[in-house]
Amino acid sequence: MRNLATKNAASPDSEITKDISQIIDSIIGYRENGARIENYHTDSILIDIIFKLPVEIVEEKHIVFLERALNTKINKVFITSQIYKSAFPFFNFQSKDRSVAKVT
Repeated sequence: MRNLATKNAASPDSEITKDISQIIDSIIGYRENGARIENYHTDSILIDIIFKLPVEIVEEKHIVFLERALNTKINKVFITSQIYKSAFPFFNFQSKDRSVAKVT
């Protein structure tokens, strides 16, 4: 899925973007016995994929997911590293190429 998201970011297809977004939403919304399953590997991949989506697709629920991923009991450094690698280029690219205000 990460590979597909990377290819779609380079050459966007609205149907593929929609499918990727729906898969992300299914995973981040999944609960087992009412609780989120903590898996820093899955969280890391999802973070990378979220920030490969067009800015207009990224919603509040995705940002809430980032917060929850950061509040995990295990391997916060790994998650923080993925956010650093994925989010900062996303915001920088979006602000330069799509007239979105820079995050300060």
